[in-house]
Amino acid sequence: MLAAVNAQAQVSITDRQGTLLEVNDAFCQHTGYTREELIGRSHHLLNSGVHPRRFWADMWRQITDGKTWRQAVCNRTQQGTLYWVDVAITPIRNAAGQIETFVSLCTDITAAKQQEAEQLAAVRRGNALWEALQMHSLISMTDGNGVVTEANSAFCAMSGYRPAELIGQNHRLLDSGLHPASVWQAMWRDISNGWPWWAQLCNRAKDGTAYWLDTFIAPVHDANGQVQQYICIQQDLTASR
Repeated sequence: MLAAVNAQAQVSITDRQGTLLEVNDAFCQHTGYTREELIGRSHHLLNSGVHPRRFWADMWRQITDGKTWRQAVCNRTQQGTLYWVDVAITPIRNAAGQIETFVSLCTDITAAKQQEAEQLAAVRRGNALWEALQMHSLISMTDGNGVVTEANSAFCAMSGYRPAELIGQNHRLLDSGLHPASVWQAMWRDISNGWPWWAQLCNRAKDGTAYWLDTFIAPVHDANGQVQQYICIQQDLTASR
């Protein structure tokens, strides 16, 4: 079991004051320090500065209370490179029941943390793009049957309908009657097959006013690749038309 742990984890043992007594080869390889440079030093040698003081205060309080502490920790190698480890620190008691040492097992999670950071950055970019679209465009969402499930404020203002009047309705509510049935048949054929569709359309507002929109409809697929809903993004073309 010890051989398996040594092969998979960075292992260190400290005394009750947190002074390093023993480290395995994996610990040395990841930190960039030799065993001689580590023994007698504190784990503070690896402090990246990423975590606040209270993070370490909570850790110290928990392990000195005799409890195992586990967290994701960012360390800094001797060369200054940051790396992330999943850390579990367990107190070891002597025959009298007093805490004598702490054993720390660390596994490298740097790649997972980098992926997480990239995903969060992608989400932030997506949110920023969505906010920009919301400010600039008429946006509506429908389910797989074309029933409106969402409509933004620009869409409501242009159509003259309140959200409650649009949700649950079909886009036919806004049909101006100007376009032949073949236009809608072509639209439905494309989007139901998973293809985006673009056209310039004339809609009719609640008060009967006709208005023109540059319309882009994109299918949204579920995890199985099936069309689940549609997003419609439109720009007002009335003045130019």
